[in-house]
Parts: sequence; structure tokens; C-alpha cells
Amino acid sequence: MSQPRHALSPQGFAAAFPFHVVLDTELRIVQAGDALRKSCPDLVPGSSWSEHFDIVKPTLDHCSFDALCQHLGVVFLMHHRESGLRLRGQLMREADPPRIFFLGGPWVTSLNQLQLFRLGIRDYPLHDASADFLFMLRSRDMAMEDAKK
Repeated sequence: MSQPRHALSPQGFAAAFPFHVVLDTELRIVQAGDALRKSCPDLVPGSSWSEHFDIVKPTLDHCSFDALCQHLGVVFLMHHRESGLRLRGQLMREADPPRIFFLGGPWVTSLNQLQLFRLGIRDYPLHDASADFLFMLRSRDMAMEDAKK
């Protein structure tokens, strides 16, 4: 199979996945998306991923690069210890250099949570269905306020 002719630039990748985290083989943070760092400013390159996050799902016996690689394509739920932000997404692996990419987004169920985490609907990429859900929540809240008036 031939290589793809077009690849995302680093800026394009960051725009498409604003809540991503990239980890090296020692599970140190290589980079984190701009929107994610708004809620979790402690995610700095070189820091240990495990000092910031707990894995809620799937259940792992131990957390290592190889253990995470055995769960590629599985839904991950993670909890950021400092902010309380919950993330839902999946892992992908890059071979050269060996890295793991977490691609996902915040799991919020109300606009109040969004505000609590210093996020807005515009922090979500257009292709993320969560943005549609958040617009529906905002419309519902506006309709409720209008009905009260």
C-alpha cells in the first residue's frame, strides 16, 4: 500500500483533535491539545501522564506503554485528578517514533460543567457530535428561561 499523499500538519492535527494527548514509551506527555490545556493547565510536556489521570475504563492490571497498546480501539474513560474533568476517547499508536495518541474529548452533560472546566462549545471541533449535543443543551436552557419569563 502506498503512503497517503496528504497528512495533517501539526496545526491541522491540533485543530482536528483539540483534546488530544500524546505520550512517549515512558508515558510522559509529549504534547496536549490547546482546548484540553485550558481545563488542565498542569499538562506540560515531560510530566508523567499517570500523575494527572486515572483510567476509569478499561480496567488494567498495570499501566504501561505495552498494556495501553493492548487496548487500542477500546473506549477509554479517564479522570483528570486536579480539575475533575472526565475524558472519553480511544488510543492510537504510532510506530516511529513509538508514541500513543489519546483522541477524544470531555464528557460533559450540562453547560454548567462546561463553564466549570473553562470550556466553550467553540473548543470542540466541528466534526465532534458533542458540539451538537451542547448546542441542544444551550437551546433547551434558553427555551426554559424564555418560558419562565
